[in-house]
Amino acid sequence: MTQSTGLYRFDRRTEKFEAFQHIEKDDKTIVSDQVFTVFEDNKKRIWVGTKSGVDLFDNGIYKHFKTPLSNLGVTSIIQARNNTFLCSTTYGVYNFFETADGSLLAKNYDMEQPGTPVTTISYSANFCYTLLEDPNKDNFFWVATKQGLVKLDATKNQRATIEASTTGMSNSTIYAMLFPVVTNGNHLWLGTEDGLNRYNTSTGVFERFFADP
Repeated sequence: MTQSTGLYRFDRRTEKFEAFQHIEKDDKTIVSDQVFTVFEDNKKRIWVGTKSGVDLFDNGIYKHFKTPLSNLGVTSIIQARNNTFLCSTTYGVYNFFETADGSLLAKNYDMEQPGTPVTTISYSANFCYTLLEDPNKDNFFWVATKQGLVKLDATKNQRATIEASTTGMSNSTIYAMLFPVVTNGNHLWLGTEDGLNRYNTSTGVFERFFADP
């Protein structure tokens, strides 16, 4: 991740960096120098999430896509077990896939439950930092947002939000998540704005860990 200097590739053999940066009017360069995430798919291709959408880096060339993602920051990208691509963005989660002609189609999942009046859907609730697929449930995802932990059932198009409370999660702003392999997918670790949390997805119980001043 970089704020304004592009994407870098480190050669472990030579211990040197190679920079990939945006060049005006050159469509073969990265679309934005502000890079949030990098992901390798099961075909060994590199997807790059930037401030201005998603790029595909293949054979040394960046491919741009004109989709709703082009106006959003793409903060993380994953490939689900059914090979579907999803990304978290600065306004919701998107499912995207390539068409036969090489273009990209994207579908949005607002983080508010379907049917919520548009006037009450907030920017903060839709600002997503990252997402993970549940290790035990296909097409079921956990989304870290500015206003809580969202459970997204993509099959049923249903979602529910867990917010901070005095006995539960310590803070609603979640920056990072992890499902450790050793827990068999039952414990989700959350890095929040106020402490580290471990959430038992089976029992719904939170444990909270804070720095000792």
